[in-house]
Amino acid sequence: MSTPQQTRTGVTVDVDRSDAAYRGWLKEAVRRVQADANRSADTHLLQFPLPERWASTCT
Repeated sequence: MSTPQQTRTGVTVDVDRSDAAYRGWLKEAVRRVQADANRSADTHLLQFPLPERWASTCT
């Protein structure tokens, strides 16, 4: 799969952005990144009270 711009011998050339296969790949890549961000945002930190006697063994 090509990227929107490819570098050849130090020169950047434009690639056809109307390519349906590339647009499909890009859409899927963005969907996966967004899905991962949404999944990570739903991770909550939970606070659990510990027994008082544990505090004396940690110091």
